Order: sequence, then C-alpha cells, then structure tokens
Amino acid sequence: MRRKILRKTLSIVGVIAMVLYLFPMAPFIPSPIPAKVARAATPGKFTNVNVTADNYTVSASTTLTISFTTANALNQYGDIIRFFWDDFGSATSASLDSITVNGSSFSGYYSTYTASSYFEIYLDTAISAGSDVVATVSGITHRSNVGRERVGIVSFSPNNGGTAYENCTDAGGNSQSYGDCAPFRVWLPVGTPEVKAQIRGPVGSADENNGINEAYTQIWGGSGDGYWDSSSADHNGFVYFFNVPTGTYTMDIFNPGGGIYSYSQPYDHDWDWVYYDMPTSVKFEQSNSVAESKTLNLTVTPVNSTITGKVLKPDGTVLTGEMINVDIYTQNGFGNWVQVDQSTGEFSAGVPAGTYQVMVNLWSQDWGGPSPQTVTVAANETENLGSLYLVPKSAVISGSVTDANGNGLNNQFVDCFVPGEWGKWSSGQTGADGTFSFAAFGGLTYMCSPMSDFGGWGGGSGETY
Repeated sequence: MRRKILRKTLSIVGVIAMVLYLFPMAPFIPSPIPAKVARAATPGKFTNVNVTADNYTVSASTTLTISFTTANALNQYGDIIRFFWDDFGSATSASLDSITVNGSSFSGYYSTYTASSYFEIYLDTAISAGSDVVATVSGITHRSNVGRERVGIVSFSPNNGGTAYENCTDAGGNSQSYGDCAPFRVWLPVGTPEVKAQIRGPVGSADENNGINEAYTQIWGGSGDGYWDSSSADHNGFVYFFNVPTGTYTMDIFNPGGGIYSYSQPYDHDWDWVYYDMPTSVKFEQSNSVAESKTLNLTVTPVNSTITGKVLKPDGTVLTGEMINVDIYTQNGFGNWVQVDQSTGEFSAGVPAGTYQVMVNLWSQDWGGPSPQTVTVAANETENLGSLYLVPKSAVISGSVTDANGNGLNNQFVDCFVPGEWGKWSSGQTGADGTFSFAAFGGLTYMCSPMSDFGGWGGGSGETY
C-alpha cells in the first residue's frame, strides 16, 4: 500500500505524542523515579566518623577535629591513616596537633605526611578495634564553598601492596586496591542549616538507623526567582542545605552514579536500595534573620529480588549485533532496566519486591519484542521468566514523502507506531525520489509521520496504514 504524506509543518506536539506512545512508562522529572543509592555497608575500619572546625571564615586557616571509632584493628608498623580534604583549599601547611585514643594521648606514630589535599599518619603502634580516636589537624584553609566541605578518611598498608580496607567502590566492604577505594566522607556542619536530612535504611532492616551514603539529593521551589540546590549524602547519610529563603520547597533523591540526571541508568550490583516515595515538601515562613530549621528522615526501599530470563529469536538462537533492553516497571513507573547479554541472550535485573510489567525493547528494523507480561516477585526471591521470543517484522510499509507541489523529498525520516502498543513501531528514510519502504509487524494499524530529522519537523496529520 502506498500513501503520499503531504505538507511539511512544525509539529512538536505530534512528536511528543509519538514518544509517549512509544515509551509510556518512561519517567520524567518531577515524577517519582527510581534512585540508585549505596548500601549502608559496614564502613571498613571506621564508624561514627565526625568532623568539626574552630572557625568557618572563607580563606581563613582552620583547625579540624576528626573523630572516629575503629571497627577493626589498625596494624602496627605500616598502616597509614589518610584524611582527605579535597573540598577545602590547599593544606600543604597542615600539621597534626594531637591524637588521642580512648581519651588518652597517643604517640604511636613515627611520621606524618602532608600533601595539598590529604594528610597521612604512619603508625608504629597498633590501635585495637572499638577504639575511639580523635585527631586534631591545623593549617587547613577554607575555600569559598564553606558549608560544602567534606573530610574523608581511609587506611591502608603499604607493606601489603597498598591494599585498602575501607568502604570501597563495591559498597560491600570488600578489600580493593588503594586507587579503587572510596574514602569514608562526612560533611563539615556549619552552624544551623535550614534543611538537614538523613537518608536511612529500610524500616525493620539491620540498616534501619544507618545512613545511606552517596544518595544525590536536590531541593527546589520558593518564591520570586526560585531556589535550587543539590548535595550528595555523606557516609552518615546526612545532607545539609543552607541559606534557604522563605517559601515552600520540594526535596527528592536521585541517581548518584552514571551522571546525576541519568535517572534511567540500570542498578548494578553495588547499589541495593532505591527511593520510591514522592518528593518531600518543606516550608519556611520566616526570613533568614530568624532561625528556622527542618529535619527530615528519608527511608529507602531494599532491592533484594531478581528477575532473570533470556531473549531469543524464534529458532532459539541469540540475536547478535543489536542492543536489546529489558524494561521492568510497575504501573507507577518504578523499576529497573537492563541490557541483554549479546552473546548468551541472558538478562538479570535487581528490583524491590512487587508486581512488574516486563517489556523487551530494541531499535531493530527487522525484529521487535514480544507482548509485555506481568510478573510478581517476592522479597529475596529470583523469578526466572525463561525464554522471551522476539517477533519478526514480516510486513512492509511503503510510500513517498512529497512537498505541496508533488516533488519527492530526500532524506526524510518516516516513523510509524501503533498507538498504545509498547514496542510496536517501525521507521525508515526516503531516498532521492522521496520514496520509502521498510519492514513492520503485520496485522496492525499504524500512525505514520515524516520528519526531516528527529528534532520535530513532520507532517501535521499522520497517515493511517
């Protein structure tokens, strides 16, 4: 069947409608979206990490008091405690004023070392597990970002190949090489913040009262020109927002890894909590000259279930050379997505317990995904969906794109989709004479529109095929 698609007009609404038909479950700001946050793992060798300063003046030298408890022993002759202050200015003049262990003066170190962004203490006396340690370090300079300064702590043994023992990038407490280790970082509180929030583990879990680190948060709203700010939770789970004007604000948690706005990134095995609640609202009625503070506790949901399966062609072989995604979402748009292994066709996605629509999605001219299926998975359960078979595009849509004078238009994109059907689409491009022909699923009714590019130029009235 051939149809002429006439007129070339700007139709942004039509393009948006097409995207919504093609991707009905896609989350958009400010909808509640899945947020990847790090687990509240035992933080290696340190717990109860806190830091204070003797002043908060921009460009002034300050003395930091850093306290922590050793979860495991620090070894004699070789272990190094390193403090990071990469959010501060240069610290080349930093010096260790004092260090105490369980309230008593400690002199069991043989050297210190200062660099521009960190300070090291080399031990020659062991510090046992469960010890309360307080180190006072002077000579640190505040930058202009007072209120956005963090101190990190890590320990490692250079006599053991530089192995680090801290809360590492796998967030599971596993030992990593030093360069792969994420320091235990805490914010330096400044005065009384207008908003103080703690991201906590799930209610009833072992992590219920523990902080969840690296959760990216943002706050926006207010009156006039509005207000926006963002912060990542430290290893105690705390975030702070200062100098918030009068008004009503919304606070939410977003994905910390893979880009803060990449909120459709799939969870990996290093992240096992999500935040599914609606954004939290806070209101300030007084001007900043009047002390007014809000404290929020935000609780995450565990990702402790798994959905697995295979995506295959009807003959049982793997489709190679195509990127295939499996989208797993609830009716409210929460969930996960994962790429299919191109060599085996297998997939495995972590999700919270719940009921999901599972959809196979791929940008292929010759194949499409099967109809969505519903699956319910319980907590701590793995649901194997078996084999999901791709559907061939065995029909053909052909036609031409012309201008008002009947002249064929070259290089025009033609997109056809079935309204309300996930994954039922097909597309192609016109040749020099304005004609097109591409494969499609048979037995369906499509809406088709031309576009000179994917930026929004298209026919004002789509044609039905």
